[in-house]
Amino acid sequence: MNSLKYDFIKNLIIKSKKNDRIPVAEIFTETLSNGIESTRIVNSVLIETSLIEQIKPDQINCNCDVIVNPDYDEEDALVPHASFHLSDYDGLIESEPLVLCWEQANNYVLQPDQGFLMTYGLIPRLIEKSNRVFWDDLSKPKHNIVEVLPVSIYNANFTNKAEVLIDKNYLQDFSSLRKKSIVKIFILEQFAPIDSEISSLLGSDDYYHEVTTTCCLVIKKNPAWEDKVFIEITGYEVICSPGTVPISYNKRKKAGHQWRGIEGVVDYNRACRSGELAWDYVYVSDEVLAEYEGNDNYDINPERGSVSYKGEWVVGHCQRVGKNAIRLEIKKLYEGNHNEVIEHWNKYSIDPVEELGEENIVKKAKKIVWQLVDLGIYFCDLSERLGLELSIEKIIGLDKRKLEYYGWYNNDSIKPITYHLKSNLKQSEFLSRCTNLYKVVGENLQEKALRSMMKKLNIPDEVKNGEKSDKKKSLKMLDDILDYISISHISGLNLFSDSDEINNRLKNGSQNIVTELFALNDLRQLDSHKSEKSFNDKFSLALDKFGLDANLFASGNYNEACIVVYDKIYITLKRACDLLNQKS
Repeated sequence: MNSLKYDFIKNLIIKSKKNDRIPVAEIFTETLSNGIESTRIVNSVLIETSLIEQIKPDQINCNCDVIVNPDYDEEDALVPHASFHLSDYDGLIESEPLVLCWEQANNYVLQPDQGFLMTYGLIPRLIEKSNRVFWDDLSKPKHNIVEVLPVSIYNANFTNKAEVLIDKNYLQDFSSLRKKSIVKIFILEQFAPIDSEISSLLGSDDYYHEVTTTCCLVIKKNPAWEDKVFIEITGYEVICSPGTVPISYNKRKKAGHQWRGIEGVVDYNRACRSGELAWDYVYVSDEVLAEYEGNDNYDINPERGSVSYKGEWVVGHCQRVGKNAIRLEIKKLYEGNHNEVIEHWNKYSIDPVEELGEENIVKKAKKIVWQLVDLGIYFCDLSERLGLELSIEKIIGLDKRKLEYYGWYNNDSIKPITYHLKSNLKQSEFLSRCTNLYKVVGENLQEKALRSMMKKLNIPDEVKNGEKSDKKKSLKMLDDILDYISISHISGLNLFSDSDEINNRLKNGSQNIVTELFALNDLRQLDSHKSEKSFNDKFSLALDKFGLDANLFASGNYNEACIVVYDKIYITLKRACDLLNQKS
Protein backbone atom coordinates (compact mmCIF):
# COMPACT_ATOMS: atom_id res chain seq x y z
CA MET A 1 0.00 0.00 0.00
CA ASN A 2 2.97 2.32 0.51
CA SER A 3 3.52 2.21 -3.25
CA LEU A 4 0.11 3.83 -3.80
CA LYS A 5 0.97 6.61 -1.39
CA TYR A 6 4.43 7.33 -2.74
CA ASP A 7 3.50 6.96 -6.41
CA PHE A 8 0.95 9.69 -5.90
CA ILE A 9 3.48 11.97 -4.21
CA LYS A 10 6.02 11.18 -6.92
CA ASN A 11 3.51 12.05 -9.63
CA LEU A 12 2.86 15.48 -8.09
CA ILE A 13 6.58 16.22 -7.82
CA ILE A 14 7.27 15.16 -11.41
CA LYS A 15 4.50 17.43 -12.67
CA SER A 16 5.93 20.30 -10.66
CA LYS A 17 9.48 19.85 -11.93
CA LYS A 18 8.90 19.06 -15.60
CA ASN A 19 6.25 21.59 -16.56
CA ASP A 20 6.74 25.32 -17.02
CA ARG A 21 3.31 25.78 -15.46
CA ILE A 22 2.63 24.04 -12.17
CA PRO A 23 -0.85 22.79 -11.23
CA VAL A 24 -1.42 24.72 -8.00
CA ALA A 25 -5.08 23.76 -7.67
CA GLU A 26 -7.22 21.04 -9.22
CA ILE A 27 -10.22 18.85 -8.60
CA PHE A 28 -11.32 15.90 -10.70
CA THR A 29 -12.28 12.26 -10.70
CA GLU A 30 -10.24 9.95 -12.88
CA THR A 31 -10.51 6.27 -13.70
CA LEU A 32 -7.23 4.50 -12.96
CA SER A 33 -5.75 1.70 -15.07
CA ASN A 34 -7.21 -0.87 -12.70
CA GLY A 35 -10.71 0.57 -13.16
CA ILE A 36 -10.82 2.31 -9.79
CA GLU A 37 -12.29 5.81 -9.72
CA SER A 38 -10.10 8.22 -7.80
CA THR A 39 -10.89 11.81 -6.83
CA ARG A 40 -8.12 14.33 -6.32
CA ILE A 41 -8.39 17.74 -4.69
CA VAL A 42 -5.34 20.04 -4.71
CA ASN A 43 -4.78 23.62 -3.58
CA SER A 44 -1.87 25.83 -2.59
CA VAL A 45 -1.22 28.16 0.30
CA LEU A 46 1.31 30.79 1.35
CA ILE A 47 2.93 30.28 4.75
CA GLU A 48 6.02 31.37 6.65
CA THR A 49 8.91 29.13 5.66
CA SER A 50 9.72 28.43 9.31
CA LEU A 51 6.26 26.89 9.75
CA ILE A 52 6.66 24.17 7.13
CA GLU A 53 7.97 21.66 9.66
CA GLN A 54 4.88 22.30 11.79
CA ILE A 55 2.45 21.11 9.09
CA LYS A 56 0.65 17.96 10.20
CA PRO A 57 -0.43 15.82 7.21
CA ASP A 58 -3.17 14.15 9.24
CA GLN A 59 -4.63 17.58 10.12
CA ILE A 60 -4.65 19.07 6.60
CA ASN A 61 -8.10 20.04 5.42
CA CYS A 62 -8.29 20.65 1.66
CA ASN A 63 -11.78 22.11 1.97
CA CYS A 64 -11.48 25.88 1.99
CA ASP A 65 -12.98 27.72 4.94
CA VAL A 66 -14.89 30.37 3.00
CA ILE A 67 -17.91 32.58 3.64
CA VAL A 68 -20.66 31.91 1.08
CA ASN A 69 -24.20 33.32 1.27
CA PRO A 70 -23.81 34.87 4.76
CA ASP A 71 -26.77 36.03 6.84
CA TYR A 72 -27.14 39.77 7.20
CA ASP A 73 -25.93 41.09 10.54
CA GLU A 74 -27.21 44.52 11.63
CA GLU A 75 -24.23 45.09 13.91
CA ASP A 76 -21.22 43.65 12.10
CA ALA A 77 -19.94 44.35 8.60
CA LEU A 78 -19.03 41.42 6.44
CA VAL A 79 -15.32 40.70 5.99
CA PRO A 80 -14.88 38.16 3.13
CA HIS A 81 -12.62 35.38 4.29
CA ALA A 82 -10.98 32.26 2.89
CA SER A 83 -8.36 30.00 4.48
CA PHE A 84 -7.05 26.44 4.76
CA HIS A 85 -6.28 24.49 7.91
CA LEU A 86 -2.84 22.84 7.84
CA SER A 87 -2.46 22.06 11.55
CA ASP A 88 -3.47 23.31 14.97
CA TYR A 89 -0.15 25.19 15.22
CA ASP A 90 -0.41 28.98 15.42
CA GLY A 91 0.00 30.43 11.94
CA LEU A 92 -1.29 27.30 10.19
CA ILE A 93 -4.85 27.26 11.49
CA GLU A 94 -5.90 29.78 8.85
CA SER A 95 -3.42 29.64 5.98
CA GLU A 96 -3.70 32.09 3.07
CA PRO A 97 -4.85 30.43 -0.18
CA LEU A 98 -3.12 31.10 -3.49
CA VAL A 99 -6.28 29.92 -5.24
CA LEU A 100 -9.73 30.74 -3.91
CA CYS A 101 -12.38 28.05 -4.10
CA TRP A 102 -16.02 27.70 -3.15
CA GLU A 103 -18.95 25.37 -3.71
CA GLN A 104 -22.50 26.12 -4.82
CA ALA A 105 -25.19 23.78 -6.15
CA ASN A 106 -22.74 20.97 -6.94
CA ASN A 107 -20.44 23.45 -8.70
CA TYR A 108 -16.89 23.75 -7.42
CA VAL A 109 -15.10 26.95 -8.44
CA LEU A 110 -11.37 27.66 -8.60
CA GLN A 111 -10.07 31.22 -9.05
CA PRO A 112 -6.50 32.51 -8.71
CA ASP A 113 -5.97 35.04 -5.95
CA GLN A 114 -6.64 38.52 -7.35
CA GLY A 115 -3.62 39.85 -5.48
CA PHE A 116 -1.36 37.54 -7.46
CA LEU A 117 -2.95 38.52 -10.78
CA MET A 118 -2.77 42.21 -9.95
CA THR A 119 0.88 42.02 -8.83
CA TYR A 120 1.95 41.24 -12.39
CA GLY A 121 -0.78 43.16 -14.18
CA LEU A 122 -2.01 39.99 -15.86
CA ILE A 123 -4.68 40.30 -18.56
CA PRO A 124 -7.33 37.58 -19.11
CA ARG A 125 -7.96 35.88 -22.45
CA LEU A 126 -10.87 33.44 -22.87
CA ILE A 127 -10.60 30.41 -25.17
CA GLU A 128 -14.26 29.61 -25.65
CA LYS A 129 -13.91 26.14 -27.17
CA SER A 130 -12.01 24.86 -24.13
CA ASN A 131 -13.78 27.04 -21.53
CA ARG A 132 -10.32 28.00 -20.30
CA VAL A 133 -9.10 31.44 -19.27
CA PHE A 134 -5.46 32.33 -19.85
CA TRP A 135 -3.79 35.26 -18.12
CA ASP A 136 -1.00 37.00 -20.03
CA ASP A 137 1.79 39.32 -18.93
CA LEU A 138 1.59 41.82 -21.78
CA SER A 139 4.46 43.91 -20.43
CA LYS A 140 6.97 41.39 -21.80
CA PRO A 141 4.89 40.04 -23.57
CA LYS A 142 4.61 36.55 -22.10
CA HIS A 143 1.49 34.50 -22.59
CA ASN A 144 -0.23 31.75 -20.59
CA ILE A 145 1.24 32.77 -17.25
CA VAL A 146 -1.88 31.42 -15.60
CA GLU A 147 -4.30 28.88 -17.05
CA VAL A 148 -7.69 28.38 -15.43
CA LEU A 149 -10.41 25.81 -16.05
CA PRO A 150 -12.68 27.38 -13.45
CA VAL A 151 -15.66 25.10 -12.75
CA SER A 152 -15.99 21.47 -11.79
CA ILE A 153 -19.45 19.91 -11.55
CA TYR A 154 -20.20 17.02 -9.21
CA ASN A 155 -22.60 14.48 -10.67
CA ALA A 156 -23.31 10.93 -9.46
CA ASN A 157 -20.02 10.41 -7.65
CA PHE A 158 -18.06 11.80 -10.60
CA THR A 159 -16.34 15.18 -10.68
CA ASN A 160 -15.16 16.69 -13.95
CA LYS A 161 -11.95 18.65 -14.02
CA ALA A 162 -11.25 22.16 -12.79
CA GLU A 163 -7.68 23.39 -12.43
CA VAL A 164 -5.35 26.35 -12.08
CA LEU A 165 -1.82 26.24 -13.46
CA ILE A 166 0.76 29.00 -12.91
CA ASP A 167 4.13 29.61 -14.52
CA LYS A 168 6.84 28.37 -12.14
CA ASN A 169 8.97 31.52 -12.55
CA TYR A 170 6.07 33.72 -11.48
CA LEU A 171 5.36 31.44 -8.52
CA GLN A 172 8.99 31.69 -7.45
CA ASP A 173 8.93 35.44 -7.91
CA PHE A 174 5.69 35.83 -5.90
CA SER A 175 7.11 33.67 -3.12
CA SER A 176 10.14 35.96 -2.88
CA LEU A 177 8.06 39.13 -3.02
CA ARG A 178 5.75 37.86 -0.26
CA LYS A 179 8.62 36.39 1.76
CA LYS A 180 6.57 33.22 2.13
CA SER A 181 6.79 29.65 0.88
CA ILE A 182 4.15 28.29 -1.49
CA VAL A 183 2.96 24.87 -0.37
CA LYS A 184 0.72 22.52 -2.32
CA ILE A 185 -1.77 20.55 -0.21
CA PHE A 186 -3.72 17.59 -1.54
CA ILE A 187 -6.19 14.86 -0.77
CA LEU A 188 -6.72 11.67 -2.77
CA GLU A 189 -9.88 9.66 -2.18
CA GLN A 190 -10.97 6.36 -3.69
CA PHE A 191 -12.73 3.06 -3.04
CA ALA A 192 -10.52 0.06 -3.75
CA PRO A 193 -11.09 -3.70 -3.63
CA ILE A 194 -9.64 -5.55 -0.65
CA ASP A 195 -6.51 -7.39 -1.73
CA SER A 196 -3.85 -9.24 0.23
CA GLU A 197 -1.82 -6.09 0.88
CA ILE A 198 -4.78 -4.19 2.30
CA SER A 199 -5.78 -7.23 4.39
CA SER A 200 -2.30 -7.42 5.92
CA LEU A 201 -2.41 -3.72 6.81
CA LEU A 202 -5.87 -3.89 8.37
CA GLY A 203 -5.40 -7.21 10.13
CA SER A 204 -8.47 -7.70 12.34
CA ASP A 205 -9.19 -3.98 12.44
CA ASP A 206 -11.50 -1.89 10.28
CA TYR A 207 -9.15 1.07 10.28
CA TYR A 208 -5.52 1.73 9.32
CA HIS A 209 -3.67 5.01 9.88
CA GLU A 210 -0.09 5.92 8.95
CA VAL A 211 1.59 9.34 9.07
CA THR A 212 4.92 10.37 7.59
CA THR A 213 6.56 13.80 7.41
CA THR A 214 4.60 14.88 4.33
CA CYS A 215 1.78 12.37 4.00
CA CYS A 216 -1.04 10.65 5.88
CA LEU A 217 -2.65 7.40 4.74
CA VAL A 218 -6.04 6.27 6.05
CA ILE A 219 -7.83 3.04 5.12
CA LYS A 220 -11.40 2.47 6.35
CA LYS A 221 -13.42 -0.72 6.16
CA ASN A 222 -17.20 -0.97 6.48
CA PRO A 223 -19.39 -4.09 6.18
CA ALA A 224 -21.83 -2.08 4.08
CA TRP A 225 -19.13 -1.70 1.43
CA GLU A 226 -18.80 -5.47 1.05
CA ASP A 227 -15.38 -6.24 -0.43
CA LYS A 228 -14.20 -2.61 -0.72
CA VAL A 229 -12.34 -0.16 1.48
CA PHE A 230 -12.15 3.61 1.43
CA ILE A 231 -8.65 5.04 1.01
CA GLU A 232 -7.71 8.62 1.76
CA ILE A 233 -4.28 10.20 1.36
CA THR A 234 -3.57 13.74 2.51
CA GLY A 235 -0.29 15.53 2.32
CA TYR A 236 1.72 18.47 1.12
CA GLU A 237 4.62 19.42 -1.15
CA VAL A 238 6.71 22.60 -1.03
CA ILE A 239 6.55 24.24 -4.46
CA CYS A 240 8.97 27.09 -3.79
CA SER A 241 10.44 29.24 -1.05
CA PRO A 242 11.76 32.83 -1.01
CA GLY A 243 15.01 33.11 -2.92
CA THR A 244 15.52 34.04 -6.55
CA VAL A 245 13.41 36.79 -8.13
CA PRO A 246 13.17 35.85 -11.83
CA ILE A 247 10.49 38.38 -12.78
CA SER A 248 10.57 41.45 -10.54
CA TYR A 249 14.30 41.87 -10.10
CA ASN A 250 15.63 44.63 -12.37
CA LYS A 251 18.36 42.69 -14.15
CA ARG A 252 18.93 45.55 -16.56
CA LYS A 253 21.02 47.39 -13.98
CA LYS A 254 23.12 44.35 -13.14
CA ALA A 255 23.44 42.14 -16.20
CA GLY A 256 26.20 42.75 -18.70
CA HIS A 257 26.53 42.00 -22.39
CA GLN A 258 29.34 41.67 -24.87
CA TRP A 259 28.87 43.83 -27.98
CA ARG A 260 31.04 43.53 -31.04
CA GLY A 261 33.03 46.69 -31.57
CA ILE A 262 33.07 47.61 -27.86
CA GLU A 263 35.70 46.29 -25.47
CA GLY A 264 34.59 44.84 -22.17
CA VAL A 265 31.20 44.10 -20.70
CA VAL A 266 28.42 46.66 -21.13
CA ASP A 267 25.87 46.98 -18.32
CA TYR A 268 23.31 49.59 -17.36
CA ASN A 269 25.75 51.72 -15.37
CA ARG A 270 28.39 51.75 -18.09
CA ALA A 271 25.87 52.47 -20.86
CA CYS A 272 23.80 55.12 -19.07
CA ARG A 273 25.55 56.60 -16.03
CA SER A 274 29.30 56.64 -16.57
CA GLY A 275 29.11 58.72 -19.73
CA GLU A 276 31.79 56.53 -21.29
CA LEU A 277 29.46 55.24 -24.01
CA ALA A 278 27.17 58.26 -24.25
CA TRP A 279 27.55 58.62 -28.02
CA ASP A 280 28.65 55.11 -28.95
CA TYR A 281 26.77 52.80 -31.27
CA VAL A 282 26.37 49.06 -31.61
CA TYR A 283 25.27 47.15 -34.69
CA VAL A 284 22.89 44.22 -35.07
CA SER A 285 21.75 42.12 -37.99
CA ASP A 286 18.28 43.08 -39.18
CA GLU A 287 17.29 39.45 -38.56
CA VAL A 288 16.57 40.70 -35.04
CA LEU A 289 13.27 41.94 -36.48
CA ALA A 290 12.02 38.41 -37.21
CA GLU A 291 10.74 38.23 -33.62
CA TYR A 292 8.36 41.13 -34.26
CA GLU A 293 7.44 41.07 -37.95
CA GLY A 294 3.91 39.89 -38.65
CA ASN A 295 2.81 40.45 -35.04
CA ASP A 296 0.32 43.30 -34.68
CA ASN A 297 1.33 43.76 -31.03
CA TYR A 298 4.52 45.51 -32.19
CA ASP A 299 4.96 48.75 -34.07
CA ILE A 300 7.90 48.54 -36.45
CA ASN A 301 9.42 51.34 -38.45
CA PRO A 302 11.17 49.27 -41.13
CA GLU A 303 13.01 52.28 -42.54
CA ARG A 304 14.80 52.88 -39.23
CA GLY A 305 14.65 49.38 -37.80
CA SER A 306 13.03 50.60 -34.57
CA VAL A 307 10.47 48.56 -32.62
CA SER A 308 8.02 49.50 -29.86
CA TYR A 309 5.59 47.46 -27.81
CA LYS A 310 2.33 49.00 -26.58
CA GLY A 311 3.98 51.79 -24.64
CA GLU A 312 5.85 49.25 -22.49
CA TRP A 313 9.21 49.59 -24.24
CA VAL A 314 10.82 50.93 -27.37
CA VAL A 315 14.07 50.23 -29.15
CA GLY A 316 14.49 53.54 -30.90
CA HIS A 317 17.27 55.86 -32.03
CA CYS A 318 17.98 53.33 -34.76
CA GLN A 319 19.22 53.60 -38.30
CA ARG A 320 19.37 50.90 -40.96
CA VAL A 321 22.80 50.86 -42.56
CA GLY A 322 24.31 48.82 -45.34
CA LYS A 323 22.43 45.88 -46.77
CA ASN A 324 21.16 44.17 -43.62
CA ALA A 325 22.32 45.98 -40.46
CA ILE A 326 20.76 48.26 -37.84
CA ARG A 327 22.78 50.81 -35.89
CA LEU A 328 21.67 51.45 -32.29
CA GLU A 329 22.55 54.21 -29.85
CA ILE A 330 23.68 52.03 -26.96
CA LYS A 331 22.67 54.45 -24.21
CA LYS A 332 19.08 54.62 -25.48
CA LEU A 333 18.90 50.84 -25.75
CA TYR A 334 19.75 50.38 -22.05
CA GLU A 335 17.87 53.41 -20.76
CA GLY A 336 14.32 52.12 -20.75
CA ASN A 337 14.18 48.49 -21.80
CA HIS A 338 13.66 45.19 -20.00
CA ASN A 339 16.66 42.92 -19.84
CA GLU A 340 14.81 40.39 -22.01
CA VAL A 341 14.59 42.96 -24.79
CA ILE A 342 18.28 43.92 -24.52
CA GLU A 343 19.31 40.26 -24.49
CA HIS A 344 17.27 39.59 -27.64
CA TRP A 345 18.96 42.41 -29.55
CA ASN A 346 22.35 41.44 -28.16
CA LYS A 347 22.03 37.97 -29.73
CA TYR A 348 22.26 39.61 -33.16
CA SER A 349 25.30 41.76 -32.43
CA ILE A 350 27.61 42.15 -35.46
CA ASP A 351 30.79 44.04 -36.23
CA PRO A 352 30.37 47.74 -37.06
CA VAL A 353 29.16 48.27 -40.62
CA GLU A 354 30.41 50.95 -42.95
CA GLU A 355 27.65 52.94 -44.59
CA LEU A 356 28.42 51.98 -48.17
CA GLY A 357 25.16 53.25 -49.59
CA GLU A 358 23.86 49.75 -50.25
CA GLU A 359 20.10 49.48 -50.50
CA ASN A 360 18.44 47.29 -47.92
CA ILE A 361 15.25 45.46 -48.77
CA VAL A 362 13.12 48.24 -47.23
CA LYS A 363 14.56 50.90 -49.54
CA LYS A 364 13.85 48.66 -52.50
CA ALA A 365 10.28 48.08 -51.30
CA LYS A 366 9.77 51.82 -50.81
CA LYS A 367 10.90 52.56 -54.38
CA ILE A 368 8.45 49.98 -55.70
CA VAL A 369 5.52 51.37 -53.69
CA TRP A 370 6.04 54.97 -54.72
CA GLN A 371 6.68 53.99 -58.33
CA LEU A 372 3.36 52.16 -58.22
CA VAL A 373 1.76 55.35 -56.86
CA ASP A 374 3.32 57.29 -59.76
CA LEU A 375 1.80 54.74 -62.13
CA GLY A 376 -1.58 55.49 -60.58
CA ILE A 377 -1.01 59.25 -61.01
CA TYR A 378 -0.17 58.87 -64.70
CA PHE A 379 -3.18 56.62 -65.22
CA CYS A 380 -5.33 59.27 -63.51
CA ASP A 381 -4.10 61.77 -66.08
CA LEU A 382 -4.91 59.34 -68.90
CA SER A 383 -8.37 58.65 -67.48
CA GLU A 384 -9.07 62.38 -67.38
CA ARG A 385 -8.09 62.69 -71.05
CA LEU A 386 -10.45 59.81 -71.76
CA GLY A 387 -13.29 61.59 -70.00
CA LEU A 388 -13.25 59.35 -66.97
CA GLU A 389 -13.04 60.41 -63.32
CA LEU A 390 -10.80 57.84 -61.67
CA SER A 391 -8.81 58.34 -58.46
CA ILE A 392 -5.44 56.76 -57.78
CA GLU A 393 -7.06 54.37 -55.33
CA LYS A 394 -9.62 53.27 -57.94
CA ILE A 395 -6.77 52.38 -60.30
CA ILE A 396 -4.00 50.87 -58.14
CA GLY A 397 -5.92 50.12 -54.92
CA LEU A 398 -3.71 52.39 -52.79
CA ASP A 399 -4.63 55.76 -51.29
CA LYS A 400 -1.68 58.14 -51.75
CA ARG A 401 -2.83 60.45 -48.94
CA LYS A 402 -3.10 57.59 -46.43
CA LEU A 403 0.32 56.29 -47.40
CA GLU A 404 1.78 59.74 -46.79
CA TYR A 405 -0.13 60.35 -43.54
CA TYR A 406 0.12 56.94 -41.84
CA GLY A 407 3.41 55.81 -43.34
CA TRP A 408 3.72 53.94 -46.61
CA TYR A 409 4.83 50.76 -44.83
CA ASN A 410 1.74 50.57 -42.57
CA ASN A 411 -0.56 49.37 -45.34
CA ASP A 412 -1.52 45.73 -44.68
CA SER A 413 -0.64 44.54 -48.19
CA ILE A 414 2.69 46.39 -48.16
CA LYS A 415 4.01 45.35 -44.72
CA PRO A 416 5.17 41.83 -45.73
CA ILE A 417 7.42 43.13 -48.53
CA THR A 418 9.27 45.31 -45.99
CA TYR A 419 10.19 42.37 -43.74
CA HIS A 420 13.91 41.71 -43.34
CA LEU A 421 15.49 39.51 -45.97
CA LYS A 422 17.09 36.36 -44.57
CA SER A 423 20.75 35.93 -45.42
CA ASN A 424 19.93 32.32 -46.30
CA LEU A 425 16.59 32.45 -48.09
CA LYS A 426 15.01 29.09 -48.94
CA GLN A 427 13.18 28.52 -52.21
CA SER A 428 9.80 28.32 -50.44
CA GLU A 429 10.53 31.60 -48.64
CA PHE A 430 11.57 33.21 -51.92
CA LEU A 431 8.30 32.14 -53.56
CA SER A 432 6.33 33.39 -50.57
CA ARG A 433 8.09 36.77 -50.87
CA CYS A 434 7.21 36.84 -54.59
CA THR A 435 3.57 36.17 -53.68
CA ASN A 436 3.55 39.08 -51.23
CA LEU A 437 5.19 41.36 -53.78
CA TYR A 438 2.62 40.45 -56.42
CA LYS A 439 -0.19 41.25 -53.99
CA VAL A 440 1.12 44.82 -53.94
CA VAL A 441 1.90 45.41 -57.61
CA GLY A 442 -0.51 42.95 -59.25
CA GLU A 443 -3.53 42.20 -57.10
CA ASN A 444 -3.95 45.87 -56.18
CA LEU A 445 -4.58 46.74 -59.84
CA GLN A 446 -8.30 47.43 -60.13
CA GLU A 447 -10.05 45.57 -62.97
CA LYS A 448 -12.99 47.93 -63.14
CA ALA A 449 -10.86 51.02 -63.72
CA LEU A 450 -8.61 49.36 -66.29
CA ARG A 451 -11.59 47.89 -68.11
CA SER A 452 -13.25 51.31 -68.35
CA MET A 453 -10.10 52.77 -69.93
CA MET A 454 -9.87 49.86 -72.37
CA LYS A 455 -13.45 50.49 -73.38
CA LYS A 456 -12.70 54.15 -74.09
CA LEU A 457 -9.71 53.12 -76.22
CA ASN A 458 -11.77 50.43 -78.00
CA ILE A 459 -9.30 47.72 -76.94
CA PRO A 460 -10.99 44.28 -77.11
CA ASP A 461 -11.79 42.94 -73.63
CA GLU A 462 -11.62 39.25 -74.53
CA VAL A 463 -8.79 36.81 -74.93
CA LYS A 464 -9.11 33.53 -76.80
CA ASN A 465 -8.50 30.52 -74.58
CA GLY A 466 -8.91 27.54 -76.87
CA GLU A 467 -12.45 27.58 -78.17
CA LYS A 468 -13.86 29.97 -75.56
CA SER A 469 -13.26 33.63 -74.83
CA ASP A 470 -12.53 34.93 -71.33
CA LYS A 471 -12.55 38.43 -69.92
CA LYS A 472 -9.06 39.79 -69.49
CA LYS A 473 -7.61 40.07 -66.02
CA SER A 474 -5.92 43.15 -64.54
CA LEU A 475 -2.38 42.30 -65.58
CA LYS A 476 -3.35 41.55 -69.20
CA MET A 477 -5.39 44.75 -69.38
CA LEU A 478 -2.42 46.74 -68.06
CA ASP A 479 -0.21 45.13 -70.68
CA ASP A 480 -2.69 45.91 -73.50
CA ILE A 481 -3.13 49.55 -72.48
CA LEU A 482 0.63 50.11 -72.27
CA ASP A 483 1.13 48.36 -75.64
CA TYR A 484 -1.61 50.54 -77.12
CA ILE A 485 0.12 53.71 -75.90
CA SER A 486 3.54 52.45 -77.04
CA ILE A 487 2.25 51.79 -80.57
CA SER A 488 0.73 55.26 -80.62
CA HIS A 489 4.06 56.85 -79.71
CA ILE A 490 6.15 54.74 -82.09
CA SER A 491 3.83 55.14 -85.08
CA GLY A 492 2.65 58.67 -84.52
CA LEU A 493 -0.95 57.49 -84.61
CA ASN A 494 -3.38 59.53 -82.55
CA LEU A 495 -4.21 57.89 -79.22
CA PHE A 496 -7.92 58.62 -79.62
CA SER A 497 -8.85 59.09 -83.27
CA ASP A 498 -6.71 56.27 -84.67
CA SER A 499 -7.83 53.56 -82.23
CA ASP A 500 -8.89 51.12 -84.98
CA GLU A 501 -5.44 51.11 -86.58
CA ILE A 502 -3.67 50.93 -83.24
CA ASN A 503 -5.83 47.99 -82.14
CA ASN A 504 -5.14 46.27 -85.45
CA ARG A 505 -1.40 46.55 -84.83
CA LEU A 506 -1.95 45.47 -81.21
CA LYS A 507 -2.83 42.01 -82.52
CA ASN A 508 0.78 41.48 -83.63
CA GLY A 509 1.85 40.73 -80.08
CA SER A 510 3.00 42.29 -76.78
CA GLN A 511 5.68 44.96 -76.55
CA ASN A 512 6.94 43.16 -73.40
CA ILE A 513 6.69 46.32 -71.30
CA VAL A 514 5.64 44.45 -68.15
CA THR A 515 7.19 41.05 -68.84
CA GLU A 516 8.61 40.90 -65.31
CA LEU A 517 5.15 41.36 -63.80
CA PHE A 518 3.95 38.31 -65.73
CA ALA A 519 7.02 36.41 -64.50
CA LEU A 520 6.27 37.49 -60.91
CA ASN A 521 2.72 36.23 -61.37
CA ASP A 522 4.10 32.89 -62.58
CA LEU A 523 6.31 32.62 -59.47
CA ARG A 524 3.51 33.40 -57.05
CA GLN A 525 1.35 30.72 -58.71
CA LEU A 526 4.16 28.21 -58.22
CA ASP A 527 4.09 29.03 -54.51
CA SER A 528 0.81 27.11 -54.20
CA HIS A 529 1.43 24.46 -56.90
CA LYS A 530 4.86 23.20 -55.98
CA SER A 531 3.84 19.56 -56.35
CA GLU A 532 3.30 19.81 -60.11
CA LYS A 533 5.73 17.79 -62.24
CA SER A 534 6.46 20.81 -64.40
CA PHE A 535 7.45 22.93 -61.41
CA ASN A 536 11.17 23.08 -62.19
CA ASP A 537 10.60 24.02 -65.82
CA LYS A 538 8.14 26.77 -64.95
CA PHE A 539 10.38 28.00 -62.16
CA SER A 540 13.42 28.19 -64.42
CA LEU A 541 11.44 29.95 -67.15
CA ALA A 542 10.14 32.58 -64.73
CA LEU A 543 13.62 33.25 -63.35
CA ASP A 544 14.96 33.54 -66.89
CA LYS A 545 12.55 36.45 -67.51
CA PHE A 546 14.30 38.24 -64.66
CA GLY A 547 17.68 37.47 -66.23
CA LEU A 548 18.41 34.81 -63.61
CA ASP A 549 19.86 31.35 -64.20
CA ALA A 550 18.20 28.80 -61.91
CA ASN A 551 21.44 26.78 -61.87
CA LEU A 552 23.16 29.58 -59.96
CA PHE A 553 20.98 28.82 -56.93
CA ALA A 554 21.78 25.12 -56.59
CA SER A 555 22.90 25.81 -53.00
CA GLY A 556 19.31 26.64 -52.15
CA ASN A 557 19.93 30.26 -51.12
CA TYR A 558 17.67 32.65 -53.04
CA ASN A 559 18.67 35.85 -51.24
CA GLU A 560 20.28 37.42 -54.32
CA ALA A 561 17.42 36.23 -56.53
CA CYS A 562 14.96 38.08 -54.31
CA ILE A 563 17.01 41.28 -54.55
CA VAL A 564 17.07 41.03 -58.35
CA VAL A 565 13.28 40.50 -58.45
CA TYR A 566 12.70 43.63 -56.36
CA ASP A 567 15.04 45.67 -58.58
CA LYS A 568 13.49 44.42 -61.82
CA ILE A 569 9.93 45.05 -60.64
CA TYR A 570 10.88 48.64 -59.82
CA ILE A 571 12.47 49.06 -63.27
CA THR A 572 9.34 47.59 -64.89
CA LEU A 573 7.06 50.05 -63.08
CA LYS A 574 9.36 52.95 -63.95
CA ARG A 575 9.35 51.89 -67.60
CA ALA A 576 5.56 51.91 -67.57
CA CYS A 577 5.50 55.34 -65.89
CA ASP A 578 7.96 56.77 -68.43
CA LEU A 579 5.74 55.55 -71.23
CA LEU A 580 2.59 57.04 -69.70
CA ASN A 581 4.39 60.31 -69.05
CA GLN A 582 5.02 60.80 -72.77
CA LYS A 583 2.34 63.07 -74.15
CA SER A 584 0.88 62.28 -77.56
